[in-house]
Amino acid sequence: MMEHSSSLLIQEGLYRRAIDLLKAPPLEAEGAETKVYRRDIVALARGGYAETLCIQQNRKVEGERLKRWAESAWRNRRMSLAEALDISEYSSKVPVIDSRISRVL
Repeated sequence: MMEHSSSLLIQEGLYRRAIDLLKAPPLEAEGAETKVYRRDIVALARGGYAETLCIQQNRKVEGERLKRWAESAWRNRRMSLAEALDISEYSSKVPVIDSRISRVL
């Protein structure tokens, strides 16, 4: 149980750091999801962070809010945000981040 909780703390810290590095606007900003540079990458980071928060009972509301933001910002036509976040051996689509064009492929 302790190993699982420390893993969540590490994941949460990494997602927060990625969101900070991407200079993502605050969630409260009106229309922020439409004005974000690297929108798909920020949506992917916030979507992963949301999944990490939703696992924790006391932070589920915050996770759901982040998830809604990420889904509204996601514009990739090739795959849904859920598919991009589902990195497993059974998934047929694997997301690749192209830093030249700042898109998730």
